[in-house]
Amino acid sequence: MPTAEPLDCVAFMVVDGKRVLAEKRKLIKRLAPGAVALPGGHVEAGEPIADALHRELAEELDVDPLAVAEYLRVHVPSTRAVR
Repeated sequence: MPTAEPLDCVAFMVVDGKRVLAEKRKLIKRLAPGAVALPGGHVEAGEPIADALHRELAEELDVDPLAVAEYLRVHVPSTRAVR
């Protein structure tokens, strides 16, 4: 069965001492409903990663970060079927 092209996403960690901000996903979400996760979202076509992180922080937390650093990049093959 064919799979969809990889989907670029970003996630961010907001750290305060020993505390890390996490969110509980809504129960209506298709992927991992009710799971505790790092906030983030999809990267728009042609959007640089740093810009996507800034946009998602603004959309989800209404903050403008002083700095953004990429610490980890992971490739997870898509298992979604092409329709």
